[in-house]
Amino acid sequence: MSQRSYSDEFKIEVVQSSDSRNCSVVDYCSYNGISESTLKRWLHKFETEGVEGLRESKTWNRYSQELKLQAVKDYESGKYSLSEVVYHYNISSSTVLRKWSRKMY
Repeated sequence: MSQRSYSDEFKIEVVQSSDSRNCSVVDYCSYNGISESTLKRWLHKFETEGVEGLRESKTWNRYSQELKLQAVKDYESGKYSLSEVVYHYNISSSTVLRKWSRKMY
């Protein structure tokens, strides 16, 4: 499953206008051609990192082996959702965590 790429400007506009929307989250996401989980992820990144959190990364993030192990353990425990673990450990995407999980099992 490939991930669609959105411009930085589009992401910023969607996040900044989400508070003033005149419709449901479902309708807002549908109108903008994004999923609810995408909007939630963008909002989280904006809240924690500001506008820079929405910009396309040009470099690879490095994570310690300890962080990877703990994140996979938390995810595999079933106590936390994929999104919760990604947010908690500030992992760049759920795809990264899924890849770590597959490699460890």
